[in-house]
Amino acid sequence: MSLTSFLRILLWLAIALALYLALTPGPIGQAIESGKIRHAIAFMVLPWITMMAYPSLRLRWIVVLYAIFGGVIELVQGAMQAGRHAEWADWFFDLLFIMAAIVIGLIVRPLFIHQSKAGRDR
Repeated sequence: MSLTSFLRILLWLAIALALYLALTPGPIGQAIESGKIRHAIAFMVLPWITMMAYPSLRLRWIVVLYAIFGGVIELVQGAMQAGRHAEWADWFFDLLFIMAAIVIGLIVRPLFIHQSKAGRDR
């Protein structure tokens, strides 16, 4: 299995897990106590994996897609009647974490591309 295929599978599993945890009331959805840490993990890891898994996807689309993803999560949490509530400050932090992920991804992505090409040359 290629690194790209592995990262694509990992990405979709991570998105499913993030949705499950974001929309699950009770202790499972709050396995990590701090909401800001939960948002930081999700919105730094997901865009970063997306950059690695889909290297031809334009960065602006990654930002737009994850901004929408975070906004939709907040809207759904606001509509839930089971222990979840929307906090638009969380969405603002999501946007900051998305941008941080993009910056880190721009630094790290060339290393992955180089390693991937080196692995194929062997």
